[in-house]
Amino acid sequence: MYSKKTGESWSEPERLGILSDSLVAAHPALTSDGQTLYFVSDMAGGSGGKDIWITTRDGNAWSKPINADPI
Repeated sequence: MYSKKTGESWSEPERLGILSDSLVAAHPALTSDGQTLYFVSDMAGGSGGKDIWITTRDGNAWSKPINADPI
């Protein structure tokens, strides 16, 4: 989910659409340019346990998350 701040007000939260509702993501960190999002999840395709995942923005869409371990 994300929300934008304009002045003193926040927009209604909107889904990012990068994970299904059955998965848990935690500790999100957005780069200063707003184009790359790092987060922790135990989603399939990881190295085991909680892994760091990376997704990048292309316009209003986010890429399929990739595991940071092999990078």
